[in-house]
Amino acid sequence: MKQTIFVAFSKFAIKRIWDLSRTTGQPIYVIIDDTISERTIPSSRAKSSIELCGFHHFHTKNKKVYGHQIVGVLLQCGDITIPYELPLYDKMQYDSEGNIISKIMIVIKAIS
Repeated sequence: MKQTIFVAFSKFAIKRIWDLSRTTGQPIYVIIDDTISERTIPSSRAKSSIELCGFHHFHTKNKKVYGHQIVGVLLQCGDITIPYELPLYDKMQYDSEGNIISKIMIVIKAIS
């Protein structure tokens, strides 16, 4: 069910941005960025940790922070920007050949 919603939203984003580009004659840009959504480190008494949270190097703060790392693929036409895909980066996820799935691989999958 969750995957169906993401696919439907991605299709909506593509349709909406193409319609906007046809109407305005402006180009479509694909914006790729990764960001960290900081979270509070769970206490040692917490029954479960926050899924897919971990420590990541936050370049803006020049330190490691706890949180989710998100790879954003956005579509922009004029002053309208629509998220196309916002997958969480899991540094413990491997492909079928045993290689760690990098953020670059996530982006390639999203735009191909």
